[in-house]
Amino acid sequence: MLKLARLAVGAAALATLLAPATAHARQGAISVGDIQAEYDFGRQMTFSLSAESPAGITQATLFVETGADDRTSVREAEFSPGPRIAVTVIRDLEREPIRPFSRITFW
Repeated sequence: MLKLARLAVGAAALATLLAPATAHARQGAISVGDIQAEYDFGRQMTFSLSAESPAGITQATLFVETGADDRTSVREAEFSPGPRIAVTVIRDLEREPIRPFSRITFW
């Protein structure tokens, strides 16, 4: 019974310590709105995203994998930091071609 009481007190203390951190994490949460990928055959792929966070957003990174390639392409988006952002990243398909019918995964 004593072990159970200690466990309950320990859990309550841990919950008390973590509550402010959880509330802070919610305040800084990022809400992602519209995500799109558009393809202009043989020319370019345009990736766009809108997002918001009360704490502000200072960085956005696009990761792209294609089925024909085992590498992940990483691009930093350029935008003005703030609580609401809209970013666009363009992949030039003449310089970085993608094989026809490749599966494309991005995040």
